[in-house]
Amino acid sequence: MAISKILKLDKSGGIDIPLDSHIGLLSGVIHLGIQKNSWKGVESLVDQVLLQFELQDILTDKGKPVVVSKIQRLSMKSKANLLIITKALGANVDDGFDFHDLIGKPIIVNMGHNADKTKVKIKDFSPLPKLLLKEVKPLMGTPKVWLDVDEITESQKSELSEWIQKLINGRVKENNASQDDESIEL
Repeated sequence: MAISKILKLDKSGGIDIPLDSHIGLLSGVIHLGIQKNSWKGVESLVDQVLLQFELQDILTDKGKPVVVSKIQRLSMKSKANLLIITKALGANVDDGFDFHDLIGKPIIVNMGHNADKTKVKIKDFSPLPKLLLKEVKPLMGTPKVWLDVDEITESQKSELSEWIQKLINGRVKENNASQDDESIEL
């Protein structure tokens, strides 16, 4: 399949990604550590990971693959989003798995509007139908990222987007936070 869409940057520097379902390859997992979170007016501390996906057959006007990301709670409880995503990527969570093994695996990334309909973002994920397996190509030059906030070097951090660096710098240090969620080894 040829490149189906070339997207130009809009005035704000963002990319107008089509509201559609796209084949995406997991290209990165970044453990962000414990972050302050607010949901429905309630503040909490949440251990989070950032998942990055390269969308297939969509390039920027500079010829680079489009990469989208989603922050998730680091939880594998029965209804947790991260559990649903890892299963959709083909992980056998009952027997244990390694996140490293999921890098490059395909998934369907469903794009939708944010609440005020001003931006397109990842709405949800679903498993790749077997009929589409033949359409999957390897990552198109997107670097594979695997970072843990507790092990990241300044050099590695400087290569990340500014907004990701802010999240890492703003994390709550482990000794200042109590965590009621189960621990997960990345």
